Amino acid sequence: MKIFVLTGFILFLSNMACSQTTYNFTGNGNWTVASNWSNNTIPPAILPGGATINISTVAGGTCILNTPQTISAGASLTISAGASFIVQGNFNNAAAVTPSVTIGTQVWSLKNLAVSTFRNGDTIPQVADPTAWKNSTTAAWCYNNNDTAVGRVYGKL
Repeated sequence: MKIFVLTGFILFLSNMACSQTTYNFTGNGNWTVASNWSNNTIPPAILPGGATINISTVAGGTCILNTPQTISAGASLTISAGASFIVQGNFNNAAAVTPSVTIGTQVWSLKNLAVSTFRNGDTIPQVADPTAWKNSTTAAWCYNNNDTAVGRVYGKL
């Protein structure tokens, strides 16, 4: 009995040491290519809470998400400044995923939000009138100066 308990305990520790909770994309190209990941380990399709994916491509590289991926609540996806991240597959996120940079203790978005629906699919209304925008007390979006060309470059407010 003592041998079994000890063997079970060693197996438990071995499994704990082998479980990976941080995945680092350091290559260039498709998400599904193992050589683009540190240790050739692609993250699971449903990233569990507490796990992290870091996207830090080679200089001038791109990470192409070409497979369905879910980021569960409590998990995180970080895209390094200068890294390009393209979503071609289905991407479900329980947490907002926006390229960001940490300055001191604050996290800043690297770009404006560019959506027109909530995560549940409901439409976020566009408000183009400056007075209506100023007086709005509900969710809404607009382009800076109501200029769609500016919106294509910088996103939405």
